[in-house]
Order: sequence, then C-alpha cells, then structure tokens
Amino acid sequence: MDLEMILRLNSDEMYEKLVEVFDKQRLTGIARIFSRLSQVLFSGFVLLIIALFPENEDDVVSIIFWLFVFGYSIYGFFGCPERKALENLKIISEKIEVFNRYKKREISLNLTENEIEEIEKNIKRYIPLLFKEQIFFKIIGLIPIINLLSDDLTKYTSSISPVNMLLKGHKVFFGRKGGLNLISDNTIQKI
Repeated sequence: MDLEMILRLNSDEMYEKLVEVFDKQRLTGIARIFSRLSQVLFSGFVLLIIALFPENEDDVVSIIFWLFVFGYSIYGFFGCPERKALENLKIISEKIEVFNRYKKREISLNLTENEIEEIEKNIKRYIPLLFKEQIFFKIIGLIPIINLLSDDLTKYTSSISPVNMLLKGHKVFFGRKGGLNLISDNTIQKI
C-alpha cells in the first residue's frame, strides 16, 4: 500500500489496517508465551544470582537494574505494552485524519509553517514503516536473552520506534520537533 492510498483512509479505516499489520507483527500463541516467559525467567534468574552472591557493593546498582528489567518483563508478560501500542495507533490514525482535513483546507491549525512541514515530513517518513510487517523483530523476539533488548513489538514500543517518532517527533537539541502531539483541540480551528 503506497503513501497516497494510506493517507486517503479515514481514521477508522487506517486504524483497522494498522491493527491488521500489528496482529501480523506480534507473536501469537505458544511463541508469544515462550518469548515473554523467557524474558521473565532469564531476568529473574540473573537478579536472583546477583542478589544471592554479591561480589562487592557495586552489585547494588546491578540488582536495581535487573529488578527494573524483571519488572518490565512481567509488565510485558501481561500484555500491557500491547494495549499502549494499540492506543497509540488509534491516536495516530485520528491525528492523521485531522492533518488530512487541514491539507484539504477543511480546518486550519494554529501551528507555524515549520511545524506543519515537520509533521508532514514525519508522516511521509514513518507511516509506511507502520504498514510493513518486519519479520526480523519476530525472530529477535524468539531468541532468549536478546529478546530483553528487542522483541516483536519493538517497532511499536521503543523510544525511537515509528510510533513514538510520529507522536512526539524527532529530537532536535533541546526538544522534540514535528510530532502529531502538536495537533490538539487547542490548535484546531474551523474555517
């Protein structure tokens, strides 16, 4: 599906297509349970070993780090990142529809031309990535230990994922620039 066709979709159609790709991207059934369980078990094992056999006082930092990794693994095991990713996809589809209405001159946005250009550039750059299934991340999600760093949903949950880049924009020195989060009820004006 090319960018022109994607941008012609209304928010419900776009969300439906994004969820289809999301469902293809994530691991299902036993593979998902194996992936999430291996994350929990490995991080729990490392935490237990470090806590039971500390070598020096620097291990306190390691224990705290692995405690966070273990906690996040449990959080992921219960599907919380998936719910957040789906919420973000819904927000993206709604805000892109608003942006398309702006491009058709149905509404105006109280944003600078530079902000509008950055939003448009980010849409062109990141939307096509959300409509492609990436097998690499599915494979990484099945490899114990490595799946602590990156898993099947990295495309949706990472701080540098296309989802976060679309919503928050990309970093420019002291802030973010060009994110769809600039479009809010306060910036939308009827013509």
